[in-house]
Amino acid sequence: MNPTFAPTLAWLTDFEPAFGGQIELALEPRLDDPAIPTLDYGGSLPAPQMIPLQPTVSTDDTWRQTVAGALKNAACQVCFANLILIPMRSLRADIDGQPVLDGAAFLAEILKSSRAGTVVVALLPAGTLTNQGTARLRTWLAKAHRVEWIIYMGPEAASLLGAHPQFAFALLVIRSGPRSSKTPTILRLVNLSDCPRSD
Repeated sequence: MNPTFAPTLAWLTDFEPAFGGQIELALEPRLDDPAIPTLDYGGSLPAPQMIPLQPTVSTDDTWRQTVAGALKNAACQVCFANLILIPMRSLRADIDGQPVLDGAAFLAEILKSSRAGTVVVALLPAGTLTNQGTARLRTWLAKAHRVEWIIYMGPEAASLLGAHPQFAFALLVIRSGPRSSKTPTILRLVNLSDCPRSD
């Protein structure tokens, strides 16, 4: 009999060279719903700090305070944000006075609460990088922060997450705050869509 499959994020440690260090804080926004699978972070990653969400956008800003508090207390160099469990239209924030929703809202709040130079690693649907609805986020990232890596994940990563292999995910590696010198930021783009994972 096969053991019960558990979606896992333990493979994130394979990408630590791109992060510049080990993940010290993991934030996972999610609904209080037992039907949503629990992700296994393995033995090398920190246990995630759960950020409770409401099923729809509300005036409850507790999640913002929880994010800011977690980042302040951890004083980490590398923070991971799992954005793939956020329901549609459950979060709202603003960028330069303009509204953003859901994963874009959560990522924006992390970056606004992070110290300059903190590396934020976001696991998100690949569509976030192309959809018109997240264009405001992408413009803000290019202007106010430094995107260092975009890693398009292949179908094996989707399978490890318990998703259909055709569902595309990406890792976005961002260093918070603008660059401090005239040296241009190097953006590295990696497409693993057709690359099997090595043992």
